[in-house]
Amino acid sequence: MRNITVTVSDEAYRRARLHAAQAGTSVSRMVADFLWSVGDDDLAIAEAATAREALAQRITGFRASDRLPRDDIHDRAAIR
Repeated sequence: MRNITVTVSDEAYRRARLHAAQAGTSVSRMVADFLWSVGDDDLAIAEAATAREALAQRITGFRASDRLPRDDIHDRAAIR
């Protein structure tokens, strides 16, 4: 584990300590959780990009002219 030093205003530190106390944790744990979540966002974005690429490879032969007419999509033809 690594120790880091972060400089914040007295007010920011006071508010962080109050929030941590209400959450039943420490400021150090809150900061560690935040830093860990930053990496989670990057991982989620990478996984979504991989899934998108896999899906794009499965879609073949799509043409805009293959679309259904608007009335058929909304079943309006039966109302006439």
